[in-house]
Amino acid sequence: MRDMGSSQDRIREQVIVDRSKPEDAEEILKVIEEGWVASMVDEKRGADREAVEHLFKQAREIGLLKNFKKDIETEKGSKFLVAKKNNLVVGILQWEETPESNTVISFFVKPEARGAGIPLLHGARRTMNPEKNVTLQVAASKEDLHTFYKGLKFEFTGKDTYFEWETPKGKYSLHQLEMARKLR
Repeated sequence: MRDMGSSQDRIREQVIVDRSKPEDAEEILKVIEEGWVASMVDEKRGADREAVEHLFKQAREIGLLKNFKKDIETEKGSKFLVAKKNNLVVGILQWEETPESNTVISFFVKPEARGAGIPLLHGARRTMNPEKNVTLQVAASKEDLHTFYKGLKFEFTGKDTYFEWETPKGKYSLHQLEMARKLR
């Protein structure tokens, strides 16, 4: 009997990573919304699912998501890669090149396709400016993600930010830590 490998390996084999296409825009926004909910819900700090969904609703109302959609549809501004399984978007990586670094803005993978994150990162690395570091923000409370990124040679930079918003239950603050790695 042939060894089929881990489920993560099988997911990677079935995932196709490519540049986003205009017709991917709505699916990308759905993955971003699911990712926001998964990464920002922190019951200990008062951000329950309802609070995070409220934030996403506010982002839609003020047009923030239209900018994402415009970037996807026009292929201008930030760049997007998508991971697809059975022609459905299961992961996204959005970044832009700044004067200082290749800055990851959004990096989300649906829970059922967690293994798709590695091919997305490898795909992005091939298209990013190799002279610049890659930087990203990770929630301070998500220690499993710290371990994941450290395994990919990301290191904490010492910079952190607080993202605050009003929810129906009061103010919430998300503490994020910056991590970076060299491409070479």
